[in-house]
Amino acid sequence: MLHIRNQFLPAALAAFVLTALPGAAHAQEAAEPMTRTEVETIVRDYLLNNPDILVEMSRALSEKQRAQAQTDLFGNPNDPFLGNPEGTMVVAEFFDYNCGYCRKAFSEAQKAIDSNPDLKIVLKEYPILGPDSLAAHIVAVALNRIAPEKYSEFHSKMFSTEGRATEDKAVEMAVEVGVDEAALRAAMAEDETREQLEDTEKLGLGLQVNGTPTYFDENGPFGFDQLVSRTLPKDASDG
Repeated sequence: MLHIRNQFLPAALAAFVLTALPGAAHAQEAAEPMTRTEVETIVRDYLLNNPDILVEMSRALSEKQRAQAQTDLFGNPNDPFLGNPEGTMVVAEFFDYNCGYCRKAFSEAQKAIDSNPDLKIVLKEYPILGPDSLAAHIVAVALNRIAPEKYSEFHSKMFSTEGRATEDKAVEMAVEVGVDEAALRAAMAEDETREQLEDTEKLGLGLQVNGTPTYFDENGPFGFDQLVSRTLPKDASDG
């Protein structure tokens, strides 16, 4: 099961209570607006008299956040992927091009894809290893935005070529797979490219992804050493 940090519960509770309380409705009709202290008093009194609402609100919000996290993890159309684009077995991988374990995990991903033609691995660009990583992943996101059909080959080159991942190396790999450098650099400078990385960072922090590679399936996170066994075809894993 996915676990996410419940960052919005206090605000959601306050909003719910204020809209639910008769006193709040009366306050909206009153000539004088309510003060912050008055609002806080109403909310506090309501929650003290109705403690079950805390449990109900927390449960409802958690379920909503889990559902959104599932969509963000596995169904974001902006994310690149490996394997079967229509695969029904889907896992997500948070990775950094400068992560040594991610390099090892790349070969495991190929084994997993070979073992299960129904597997789709959604790639989450998660540069956590310094400025070089961030610069390289900006190139990767930009490339996927303008030439997604080239991404898989680019991704393979990034992990099969020795040396630290940098902007220069990533641009070189992109050009080698046939991406126009001028178009690439234009996409790198666009706000949408950084915003996509920022969205992935927020998702990773909410899911408490503290290292790479980290994989997720519908049951939660796991390591690359489990990737092949956890993504076997159902008939094989059942047997």
